[in-house]
Amino acid sequence: MLRQEGEIWTEKGKTWTIKNGIKRTVSKFTQIRKDLQTPLCCPKCSKTIKHIDEKFYKFNALCLDCTIDFEHELIKQGKYKEYEQARIQANAKGYVADLDVFFGEYFQNTANKSFVTEDGEVETWIGNSVKRVEEIVKPEIDKLKINLSV
Repeated sequence: MLRQEGEIWTEKGKTWTIKNGIKRTVSKFTQIRKDLQTPLCCPKCSKTIKHIDEKFYKFNALCLDCTIDFEHELIKQGKYKEYEQARIQANAKGYVADLDVFFGEYFQNTANKSFVTEDGEVETWIGNSVKRVEEIVKPEIDKLKINLSV
């Protein structure tokens, strides 16, 4: 079967495409790589992306100048406060989600209470300090999630 440029199909459990006349597999990470890659030029103004622009591109998908223009337009329209609050809210939700993952892993990994020392010996620690920390931290994270409507 003759395939066309850009066509995507599944064969033997793998996804394939034709790009520049070459048959290639489509990885589940292909789109993630593409999203994380900074382009050479700003998609709005076509200005070359420099170091300072890279930082702004990661947050807004625009260069510094276009970000300033965008936010200035929001200020003129009186919508900047809403935009700012939405950004702060999203940042706080991300922080709480990171805390939840961090402490979840911490409690899971310290449940066995066995640790390897620098000498390679396995020590078993006795006590309920981890359980006490979990009793304090979990309700606080739950309160934060409720307050942020996560």
